[in-house]
Amino acid sequence: MLTAFAIVLGGVGLMPYDPGQIVWTVFFASICCYLFNWFFVILFHAKQNPESRWITALILALVIGPISGAQGALVLFVASFVAMGSKYVLAYERRHIFNPAAIGIITAAFFLGQGASWWIGNVYMIPMIVIGGLVIAYKIKRLMMVGVFVGVFITATALLAGVSWASFAVGWRTLINVPAFTPALFFAFVMLVEPLTSPQDNRLRYAYASFVATLGVGYGFFAGTAPYTLELALLSGNIFNRAFLFSPLITLHLRKREEVAKDVISFLFEPSRPVSFLPGQFMQWELPHRHADSRG
Repeated sequence: MLTAFAIVLGGVGLMPYDPGQIVWTVFFASICCYLFNWFFVILFHAKQNPESRWITALILALVIGPISGAQGALVLFVASFVAMGSKYVLAYERRHIFNPAAIGIITAAFFLGQGASWWIGNVYMIPMIVIGGLVIAYKIKRLMMVGVFVGVFITATALLAGVSWASFAVGWRTLINVPAFTPALFFAFVMLVEPLTSPQDNRLRYAYASFVATLGVGYGFFAGTAPYTLELALLSGNIFNRAFLFSPLITLHLRKREEVAKDVISFLFEPSRPVSFLPGQFMQWELPHRHADSRG
């Protein structure tokens, strides 16, 4: 949806990119992510989430920027390779540690001197980013997490701007300068909320969102890493999540299978570790089988 809207804006001259460039970038990123994901799945004999490679490809295409030459293609190539590889190499208990797109972008920037342009943060993209983002956040139950991040990020940015210039007016103008926060909106709705690299508990999600937002502002003001503050903040948050907020996977081992009635079979599983829960909580679990659909 975002890609299609960007193509339309490019066609009417509201985006500084040719629609053909945008289409080629998305296609190239998709091919790279598909091939590299296929390679690492075979290399590590791993299970895969088919949707993940396409999501990562779209994020890379929308953040790195439309490519028009060999250098841009190389950046996207390297970012795709690292993004896909990180899901299988930099993993703990069968879950990747870092947001694939973020670590791919940072790696490309470090080795090639070029990473994210955040071209998707165009002022004309705001309506579609917000509408599409709200749908995504609602679907995966991360609306409040996004709200906390955006609130902390904008407030901290305005406060630091006001303090730096010793001017309330500067802080206020920063606060109401909505277009300046468009990249942060896309980041919050699409990258921050990735389920596998963010906490599962609601309260921990809010702490995580606040932590990433604070670092995102702090890196820009105090560390001089403005071009990649959001990516660095997210990777730092990923480490924080694994170190202090991580909920390990539970493996269920089949211990008993019993037919209790006609066409009714009871399965008894033993968890790999003790499970604590409250009434009303539910468990999301995966059962591998030969005829898995697109959702496993």
